[in-house]
Amino acid sequence: MSEQPTILAIDTTLEACSAGLLINGKKITASEPMARGQTERLVPMVQELCAEKNVALGDLDALAVTLGPGSFTGVRVGLAAAQGIAFALSIPLYGYSTLEAISKTVKERPLTVAVDTKRGEVFTQDFAADGSAGSAQITNKDDFAKHRHKVLLTNAVEFDGKKITAESVLNALLDMAEADLKGKKQISVNDLEPIYLREAEVSKSKINYREIKT
Repeated sequence: MSEQPTILAIDTTLEACSAGLLINGKKITASEPMARGQTERLVPMVQELCAEKNVALGDLDALAVTLGPGSFTGVRVGLAAAQGIAFALSIPLYGYSTLEAISKTVKERPLTVAVDTKRGEVFTQDFAADGSAGSAQITNKDDFAKHRHKVLLTNAVEFDGKKITAESVLNALLDMAEADLKGKKQISVNDLEPIYLREAEVSKSKINYREIKT
């Protein structure tokens, strides 16, 4: 690995298909809003992004991916694709909570992050001034509006706050992965699991995709 690693970041948890590339110390990102269809679009998007910078997949030093919470289908698609690429190339894969990655896009603290579930609720997490974080949870939108920090990062149109952007999340993922790679953080690809906050979504039939045969 050179002093300036080449890293690919993937996020499909926020009802979009997004990918970012760190190369020669610079970042390039691409994102398309979509609630469905990430499976068909993600790999071509990665290929287009790499082609734009004349990067072959074999040039990658590491990958980063969001693990959720977020769109259930998106969580599965992003992690499965990242695991497949990491296995094929034998390179590190770093997985991060979507809410944590979002929190890294601003410096203000204390901070509340809220991601719209499209079901009258939000996935939410508080980040304190001392660097600690509360537990991620699902909260009814009406209840959430009464109990949050003044600084809010959200994609829920009902709330007045700083808006989440795909580019900023990808940039945060790339920064986090670069730091972990340079710090030689070790993690097994098999140890990465989706982060779900709905018990009904975590059924045996829906997590079999993580059992990758080698």
